[in-house]
Amino acid sequence: MKITERLRHVKQIGGGGSTRSRLIIALKIAVTLTFMAVALRHVGLRAQLANWSSLHVGHMAVACLTILLTQVLAAVRWNVLLTRWEIALTFGQAFRLNMVGLFFNMAFPTSVGGDAVKAFFLARHSGKGPESVMSLLLARFLGIVVLLTIGLVAGVVFAWSLLPRWVLGSAAALIAAAILGAVVVLRSSWIGRWTKASQRGAVGMLRRALAALQFAGHDGWLMVELVILSFFIQIVSIHGYYEAALAIGMRTSYLHFLIFVPLTNAVAMVPVSIFGLGLRENSFAFFFALVGIAPALAVSMSLTWFLAYLLTSLTGGLFLLTLEESFFLATSARPAGGSEVSVGIVHEREVL
Repeated sequence: MKITERLRHVKQIGGGGSTRSRLIIALKIAVTLTFMAVALRHVGLRAQLANWSSLHVGHMAVACLTILLTQVLAAVRWNVLLTRWEIALTFGQAFRLNMVGLFFNMAFPTSVGGDAVKAFFLARHSGKGPESVMSLLLARFLGIVVLLTIGLVAGVVFAWSLLPRWVLGSAAALIAAAILGAVVVLRSSWIGRWTKASQRGAVGMLRRALAALQFAGHDGWLMVELVILSFFIQIVSIHGYYEAALAIGMRTSYLHFLIFVPLTNAVAMVPVSIFGLGLRENSFAFFFALVGIAPALAVSMSLTWFLAYLLTSLTGGLFLLTLEESFFLATSARPAGGSEVSVGIVHEREVL
């Protein structure tokens, strides 16, 4: 299958581009530019380019490798979950889909999100649209909870007096709300009974999706495996920021990254800018100022990490060429409308 044909199949995910979606994209671009202008007042573009001209190549390479390693670990986590759901996807296929998703996150951030692409491909390959979407949402959810928990524990245990109380309180409230919501969805007997009803139409798709989540929620060892893998994914991700800091000569305690990266990433998840640009840089400037790091250096570190992420993600386009045709062509086992409905769910939740 030619590359043009593969891209034509992917275009099905983006849909027709309604006036509402174009307006949202325009607003996100405006917000992103505004936040970036605020961040760049700390470090001018010329100064940033000067920082990159003297970049430590070794630390930058390690930063890129950490991003790649997170995709490897994420593929292992995804493969573990899909195996329990009896969805045939090898580790190699999961890794390639992750890299393709990474590519679409960066190459087309305003139209086709990475999770939507992965859900689309997996649904086409397996014929199980709801399960494909829920596997991604569950992995995302666990990653967010584990990341916030790392930041909260590090802040409470090692730096109680460092952070404003409202920051720690907000993180604790988000974790508590997430865990409570997860318990309701994964363990509720009422939801369990509701999922056993009719499996037809859009409501049936939702029932299948929740049934898949409940199946995972009642498998204690599976949840332990997913949480452990999520922990290592987030630790490796945090280390990527540390390497980006070393690449531009920023020196501070590793503990600060354990605290500030989770909090900053939580802010960057608010769906008002493209890929969290501007939100991430201003948040790093705020948090690192608490430990005496100049805002210009914190913003420069964030942009350096983003450069490493961009360079790594662009290689994901090559993996699009290695996917089997079964990822592009709907299988006979797929329920009518299955993958399309499911991908719509992911589009609405891409921020996760």
